[in-house]
Amino acid sequence: MHRIKLIITKLLFAVCLLITAGDVYATDDPEIVRIFSQAPPPPGTVYTPLLSGNTDELIDDIFYGPDPSVILNPANDKITNVISLLIREADIYKIKTDFTASVKIKIEYTLVDGSTGIINSTILNITYTKAGGLKYNARQTIKFDQCRRVKITILEPPVASVTSWNVWEVINLENRMLRKRDYVFNYNSTLLLAPPVTTLALDELIVDWSSSTAASAGKTHIDVEWTWIDVEALNNYKTLNPNNNNLEFDANLIFKNNASRITLESKKHNTYNIPIIYDGRGQIFYRVRPVQLKEDEQVINGTWSAEGFTGITTYAIADDAAEHVRGLNWQTTTSFAEEGKRKTVVQYFDGTLRGRQTVTKDNVSNKTVVAESFYDFQGRPTINILPAPTMSTVIKYTADFNKFLGGYVTPKEAFDLMPVNINACSYLTPKLDNTSGAAQYYSTNNLEKNSGFNKFIPDADGYAYTETRYTPDATGRIEAQGGVGETHQLGKGYGVNDHDTKYFYGKPDQDELDALFGTEAGDA
Repeated sequence: MHRIKLIITKLLFAVCLLITAGDVYATDDPEIVRIFSQAPPPPGTVYTPLLSGNTDELIDDIFYGPDPSVILNPANDKITNVISLLIREADIYKIKTDFTASVKIKIEYTLVDGSTGIINSTILNITYTKAGGLKYNARQTIKFDQCRRVKITILEPPVASVTSWNVWEVINLENRMLRKRDYVFNYNSTLLLAPPVTTLALDELIVDWSSSTAASAGKTHIDVEWTWIDVEALNNYKTLNPNNNNLEFDANLIFKNNASRITLESKKHNTYNIPIIYDGRGQIFYRVRPVQLKEDEQVINGTWSAEGFTGITTYAIADDAAEHVRGLNWQTTTSFAEEGKRKTVVQYFDGTLRGRQTVTKDNVSNKTVVAESFYDFQGRPTINILPAPTMSTVIKYTADFNKFLGGYVTPKEAFDLMPVNINACSYLTPKLDNTSGAAQYYSTNNLEKNSGFNKFIPDADGYAYTETRYTPDATGRIEAQGGVGETHQLGKGYGVNDHDTKYFYGKPDQDELDALFGTEAGDA
């Protein structure tokens, strides 16, 4: 029998959905913070002692940096300034009693337009109450806008209501600046791509533009686009290059209506892994470009790394040995979300095109999840095993992932060949072997079961599946269905205290038909 290859890939061409809240723009600069504290905040944090007479200044390091010309229209910058006296939440366990505390400060500032000002004296107060259900003020904040420089001076010794312990070990005085601005953006600039590299046993292709992070200044996002072309169709994507009179790959043909595209934040990503789930020989074509999202939500697209006939980057799947799971029938679906997140689902079929195993992998956890279905001798789905995560990072078919105890030659024998001396109503299917697959994950053999949230994983006691039983006739109707776990298995209550679902079929009489459908239903 010739092998049937089902490879229906959903390519969702979607520019990344940008979700904003309130007055938030895509061109936010990292927040900058200066801290006053008597006890060191988290390790590595720069701080100034919280003592009378001490001073510290927060400045816009880009505007006052070596090259402020990178800012587009500095007068349009959106700056928010926040000064707070607060209790550090991470150290709240150190608090011994109720208290109040206050700090008297002077604020000197420089506005976006260059003008300066002074707030000669202001007092920040906080309180804390240990008793439950009572309100207290753990933070007091002064918020103002459009200051490129903010200098704080502590005018007097900080005051606390208790002296039995050092209140100031849990208190910070913070000076913060949030900036939103546009940068000069050269849309003609391109990003340089490193040579293609595969990882995870040919499961993914790494697209790397990290060597050109300094290029295309002003970019806020990166577009990554790729497509795969079968070796037999490659010549259809070539055109005559008038410069050398040769047939060459044409990016305008390759990526037109034939590619997947994702959008990433440039500050968070300088690589992206493309899943290599393709059929046989061919080539993967990919390219990247810088993008700027301005604060007025205008999108400016840069230049692709592959334009015209030159610079097209490819990765060749050279021979049939690189084909995904040779000899099996499979179908793949990839779904995309914001920030390049994706989930790839591959379903493997037998020779009758019945789904046998489904493998799912996302690019956040980078681990596969496997689910299986078993059929009886008449080809009806009878056993559905719970999905279970694996330690594998490669999408592939896993033989004998779930195994029944009892030495059955095929899974069908576990539920289709009942001993003649056992009543069918009381027959229990055997347990799964808890040394692998779903039965291992939902058991005490799960080595991670007692760590973190994994401690809430239930123990299925070998019954990490549901079973469907059909009526013993040719109708294909369902007789009963069980649930997960030993208690809910078919026949567990021996027909008396069963916890499964049973189905009963009957014939309606004339009165019932008339009540439901009126007299138009016809004779019973």
